[in-house]
Amino acid sequence: MIWHFADVFDTIASLVPEQVALINGDTHRSWRDYEDRSARLADALVAAGLKPGAKTAIYAHNSNAYLEAQYASFKARTVPINVNYRYVEHELTYLFDNGDVEAVFFDAKFAPRLAAIRDQLPKLKLFVQIYDGSSETLSGAQDFEALIAANAPLPRLDYSEGDIYMIYTGGTTGMPKGVMYRHGDLSAGIASALLGPEVVEPSPEMLVAVVQALKAAGAAPSLCLPVL
Repeated sequence: MIWHFADVFDTIASLVPEQVALINGDTHRSWRDYEDRSARLADALVAAGLKPGAKTAIYAHNSNAYLEAQYASFKARTVPINVNYRYVEHELTYLFDNGDVEAVFFDAKFAPRLAAIRDQLPKLKLFVQIYDGSSETLSGAQDFEALIAANAPLPRLDYSEGDIYMIYTGGTTGMPKGVMYRHGDLSAGIASALLGPEVVEPSPEMLVAVVQALKAAGAAPSLCLPVL
């Protein structure tokens, strides 16, 4: 394992596949399901022509689907970009253009906003709509669950700690700006915080040991929403 979010999650899924990974209200997903569903979405991203380093926007409220889309982006070695759901058309156009976004996962309720700007975003190759109980739809968009069902899990890629993790700021002092981190730096930094202040330089072996200890105790790491 290297310090890359996809590799970290893949490793945890291999160690504790039946343990709960995602908790969102009454919906729970095991690490096996989290990894499998994300791998199928990653296959769809690659099939759509996205290459390592391409940008994938996630325009959705907190949900299991949000985290699956993010994990899928990591697996495909693309860069997931957070989108503030409060943005209106001109802000969305700026963000998608500035970020060179090539694919977007979005809650169905946001379909009208995307429909209003899609002609201004020629780089977008793939629209993936997440059902949210609304009646809105975007013409030509792929359904999130149908995409999972139609694609095989993407075989593991050759991850790099130099892959980029990007967060767009809120734009309180101007338009939003993309802040970039290396997967290796950010994931290792988070692991250090989780492992305790005495761990200055965490190793992948330390994280594996913690997961194995949790497994022996009948527990496992879980991602509990909200995350934003």
